[in-house]
Amino acid sequence: MRITTIIRAFGAFVLASIMVAVIAVYFSYETINRVQKERYLAGAVTTSTSDLANLTGDYLLFRHERVKLQWLAASGNLVEHLRSLEETSFLQTQSLPTLNRTYQKLARLFEQLISLESGEVAWVSSTSPSILNRRLTAQTLAASRDLQAAALTLADHEPTALSDASELGFRSMATLAGATLAILAATWLLIAARVGAPVQRLVSGSQVLASGDLAFRFDDPSKDELGDLAHAFNLMAEGLQSTTASRNELDREIADRRAAEAEIKSLNKELEARVAQRTAELTVLNKELEAFSYSVSHDLRAPLRTVDGFARALLEDYGDRLDADGRHFAERICAGTDRMAQLIDDLLKLSRISRIELTFATVDLGTLATTIMTDLSTRSPDRAVAFAMDGDLSAWGDKSLLRAALTNLLENAWKFTSANGAAKISFRRCQEMGPGIYAVSDNGAGFDMKYAGKLFSPFQRLHTSHEYEGTGIGLATVARIIHRHGGNVWAESAAGVGTTMFFSLGQKEGDT
Repeated sequence: MRITTIIRAFGAFVLASIMVAVIAVYFSYETINRVQKERYLAGAVTTSTSDLANLTGDYLLFRHERVKLQWLAASGNLVEHLRSLEETSFLQTQSLPTLNRTYQKLARLFEQLISLESGEVAWVSSTSPSILNRRLTAQTLAASRDLQAAALTLADHEPTALSDASELGFRSMATLAGATLAILAATWLLIAARVGAPVQRLVSGSQVLASGDLAFRFDDPSKDELGDLAHAFNLMAEGLQSTTASRNELDREIADRRAAEAEIKSLNKELEARVAQRTAELTVLNKELEAFSYSVSHDLRAPLRTVDGFARALLEDYGDRLDADGRHFAERICAGTDRMAQLIDDLLKLSRISRIELTFATVDLGTLATTIMTDLSTRSPDRAVAFAMDGDLSAWGDKSLLRAALTNLLENAWKFTSANGAAKISFRRCQEMGPGIYAVSDNGAGFDMKYAGKLFSPFQRLHTSHEYEGTGIGLATVARIIHRHGGNVWAESAAGVGTTMFFSLGQKEGDT
């Protein structure tokens, strides 16, 4: 049997014992109250009979009208008390019926005596009234004494009833207390036998386990709660043994990790040294690139200016002596030098983009686009281009570089829609594609998507310079600017339909 079952059974018995004790006490209390009530009524009857006997003697002695009235009042009280006693256990004894009969006899004799004295009834008897009066007086006095005797018999019954009720309550409580003590003793012995020894075994096993003997186990645990505890003890010992067995392996792993951490630290130091070396090399390369840019800016421009100057002087001073082919050749020389100068400027701009330090801030691309489109419209007042733009086009980046990228994109859209009389250009945020994605669209010349891989390489053009002017550096510049902002740029186009240039920008920390 499980210990919880024993405890529940003991608890149920204790609860039942308490309920029985409460019921026994309740019934004993009710019995004592009833007996005390009967005792009170018996005392009231005894007092009333005593008063009635005294008034009977006074009346028989003095024959006063006042005494007669008191006697009648006392008689009424006695009748009420006797009626109350009829609802008690006195009805089951001979005392109460005897008392009732004696009272009725006394009342009848007293009534006859009063009637005789008042002359209200004419008695038919050969006996004289005086003799009859004395006879009734004697009978009334005897009935009064009998009434007192019967009342005393009734009073003698009350202490016996009270004693019986008290004895009944005491016996009930004594019996219940004895049974409860017996069950408590039996339960204590059972729990001591079922709990004490197993608990001692558990204590001994814990001490053995604490001493380091992790192989200790309890054999054949019982089926009660202590058996469950012994089973849990065995599981714990197995776990400790397994943990201890793997401890050496864990120590080895820790040692290996420490060795790996030391090696990583050594590699990090080596890497930091290499980074510092490469940084120094890059610094040197940047300085060399700046020197190269300076050379391109000054040394290459000087011969170009010379060629361009002589070609223009030839046209101005000797143009009338040249035939058509000569003037055409001279003009082509001037155009070539101009285009070469533009290529040099674009290359310098492209090289500077990689070296410019970025200053990030919130940039309103809509305002920049409006300014650029206004400038384009001012330079080509004869063109009517429909321009559409979203409301909120804020971005996080370097304002000057984003202006350069947006200028190249919008100038390309303006340039490639020049042959369309109903040109349309739009600038929008592509929220459905993700955060920080924008698009510049036009309905211009477009291109075949199989050439899209060349689009962002320097000097790669998908149209001839006779169709659309340019150096092929603009989109390469855009790609480098967008990449420096942590974004990407790509295009979707169809020849004769138009082009959409998409670009994404990195987000400010905390934005989505």
